Amino acid sequence: MSKSLLKTEGKKVTTHKQIMHTAKKLFEEEGISGVKIERIAHETGISRSTFFTHFNSLDQLLRELADEEIKDLFAAARNSNRGVFERVLLCQLVDDTVPYPYLCMELFVKNLLSREPCNFQELDDALQKTISESTAYNAVKKEFSPKEISALLIGSYFGLVFQKFMRGEAFGDGEDVKLTINKFITLITNRMEDKL
Repeated sequence: MSKSLLKTEGKKVTTHKQIMHTAKKLFEEEGISGVKIERIAHETGISRSTFFTHFNSLDQLLRELADEEIKDLFAAARNSNRGVFERVLLCQLVDDTVPYPYLCMELFVKNLLSREPCNFQELDDALQKTISESTAYNAVKKEFSPKEISALLIGSYFGLVFQKFMRGEAFGDGEDVKLTINKFITLITNRMEDKL
C-alpha cells in the first residue's frame, strides 16, 4: 500500500472517530432526538456530504455507537485482571456509562425497541454462558435458569441506573452502583445455599 493511500485511510479513520466522539458528546448534552446530522457535521468541522461518506443515516451512527460499546465492553472484560468475568463485565458497563449516562440509556432503549437484532444480546449471551459453566451459581441454579440469573444481573445494572435517573441523583463515578452489583453477585453466589 502506498504512503498516500495509508495517509488517506488514516484520515478516514480519524474523521470517523471524530464524528462518533462529537455525536456522543452532543447526544449526551441534548438527547438523541435533539441532535441533527447537520449539527454533528458542523461541530466535527466536516461537510454534510463527508458525514454521509461515513454513515448512511443517524440510525447507522447510533447502531455503530452501540456496537462499539459492546466491543469495548468485551475487550475490557477479557483484558482485565479484576476478577470474575460477570463482575468485570457489569462493572465495566458502569464505567462506560459514567461519562455518558443519558446517551447510554437512550442507546439501550432505542436498541431494545428497534426491529433489528439487538446487539446488546451479546451481553446476555455471555452472561448466560458464564453462569451455565460456573460452579459458583450451582445453588441458585437449583431455583433459576442461567437465563433468569442473567436477567437478574443485567436488571441490577438497569435498576440502579434508572433509579438514579428517577430520583434526579447525580451519577458520579458509579462506584456505588458497582459496589451494589458486586454485593448482589456475592449474595446470589455465596449465600444462596443458606436460603435453599
